[in-house]
Amino acid sequence: MAKQNGWFVKKDKTDLIEADGLQQSTLEYPGLNKDKIFEEVDRFYRTYYLRPKPILRIIKTMLEDKDILVRRCREGYEFFRSLRERKADLAASKAAA
Repeated sequence: MAKQNGWFVKKDKTDLIEADGLQQSTLEYPGLNKDKIFEEVDRFYRTYYLRPKPILRIIKTMLEDKDILVRRCREGYEFFRSLRERKADLAASKAAA
């Protein structure tokens, strides 16, 4: 459906991931551009993954197993780094527009 309607922003499959490893939106819909989609994905990540119940569950498993503690700390670092990079990319995209 997206292909038929010409909603793909990027035509080449190699354009799906940026040089920094972040995946950009490949679709734009009439009335909903890729920047807005990008903003909403960021909002989803923050509201879904930063809820108290999942965070408490993660902390509980971290306290029970040292290997999980190490893995979760690395995952948390990568998660927050990606959120920061997404925010910077969104700001750069808005500045360019």
